[in-house]
Amino acid sequence: MPKWLQAGETKKISPLSTKHNFCDQRKDILRLSTFNLAHGRGRSLSHFTLGRKKIEANLIATAQQIQASPVDLLALQEAEAEMTWHKNLHQSQFLAEQAGFSQVAQGEHVRGKRYSYGTAVLSKLKIVHSESHVFPRSKLTFPKGFVSAEVISHCQKHFRVISLHLDFLHEKTRQRQIQMLCNYIQNQAPLPLIIMGDFNCQYRKNGVLERLAQELNLQVWNPQEKIVSFPKLGLRLDWILISQEMRFNSYELWDDLASDHLAVRAELEFI
Repeated sequence: MPKWLQAGETKKISPLSTKHNFCDQRKDILRLSTFNLAHGRGRSLSHFTLGRKKIEANLIATAQQIQASPVDLLALQEAEAEMTWHKNLHQSQFLAEQAGFSQVAQGEHVRGKRYSYGTAVLSKLKIVHSESHVFPRSKLTFPKGFVSAEVISHCQKHFRVISLHLDFLHEKTRQRQIQMLCNYIQNQAPLPLIIMGDFNCQYRKNGVLERLAQELNLQVWNPQEKIVSFPKLGLRLDWILISQEMRFNSYELWDDLASDHLAVRAELEFI
């Protein structure tokens, strides 16, 4: 059975390295994406029915799409660090190796005997510090959480990137999770901030996204625009929010990068 990690647990994690060197591009432009990997199942209904070879094939196809439109940072949700069914394939590290990322910061928000998964940050830039935070478990759902990574940009600017996954069932739970995230960030050294992930909600007045943006003074790309990242229900559940030290140059769905969610891709610039 999965182990429910301690409520509010924050754990320092050591980034995993791959064979790839850090990106040496000297521009103040960041290309990034957030993607709910859905345990590597691609468009299949369940990852439990798939073997390791099929999962690897799905991840290789994902990596090929990423290489065709490269990004510097990739936030993942539902990425497995270990799973007996898939012969303990570390999905985020495998994807990083295939897609050209240099480091991986993997969180474990659900952990059992030879089974763990969570959010992750894949980076072509140097990660100087990273932590995994687990939210308290809510009724009827698995724990969620976030990975926070302090990164050095192409031009030696330090910033923080967070890969976030919120509860899918209860609005009140998401509100509590957002407050915990805000408390965490406000207790860290002030840095330019990127929060991206599967929020499991849309933008609405007094909702989770509006509250997060207001409390941390973050920008949201056209919050009322009909950008459907979860086609099954026709909803925009996946978001990228940035602090005032940056601006959006572009923001789009990445249709070729798909599970039951579509990836969101953006280009940012420091100002």
